[in-house]
Amino acid sequence: NTEALIKAIRKYPVDIITHPGSKAKLNIKKLAKAAYEEGVALEINSSHSQLSIDNIRIALTEKVEFYINSDAHDPINVGNIQEGMRRAEEAKVPIHRIRNLSN
Repeated sequence: NTEALIKAIRKYPVDIITHPGSKAKLNIKKLAKAAYEEGVALEINSSHSQLSIDNIRIALTEKVEFYINSDAHDPINVGNIQEGMRRAEEAKVPIHRIRNLSN
């Protein structure tokens, strides 16, 4: 799964990998390294368990950037990024590495 994603981001114009590790096991460190090299961000998803705090910490060992997304499945949750923000804060993601937030 890791190699398939890496091949895809190297071959196609990809901006973000959504909830990596949610549906299939991945080597997050290897994916984060390749994503950084290709200018691709990883998503911290507020509706799914990935990226988990542990996986965010692993990804942070590389220079990859992140998006925090609500992944709303209902209009009332559009923009609700509280869970993603909580995980990012607990994992100590520097704000300059979150593409859709500004300080």
